[in-house]
Amino acid sequence: MYFIETQCGDVWGILKKSEDLSIIKNYLEKQDVFTYGISREDYDVNGIHCNACSCPSGWIIIIRIPESDIEKAKEIGFTRTISINQA
Repeated sequence: MYFIETQCGDVWGILKKSEDLSIIKNYLEKQDVFTYGISREDYDVNGIHCNACSCPSGWIIIIRIPESDIEKAKEIGFTRTISINQA
């Protein structure tokens, strides 16, 4: 699943660097979402640039979670990706 990170409007707070992924992991665990893996990657915002909290930061958060936690992650704002097995 993925989440397009914002400048400062994410429920877990503002991340300063990739090492801060534990902040997201801890937040998800408090919401009863178990993560197998989590990463933060560059995201092309197609030239959109603004500094409002709701604007994209240029990063995307990617999580791997159990099937049973997908609905909980959707409630937080994550979007389901198509797995290689589903394509």
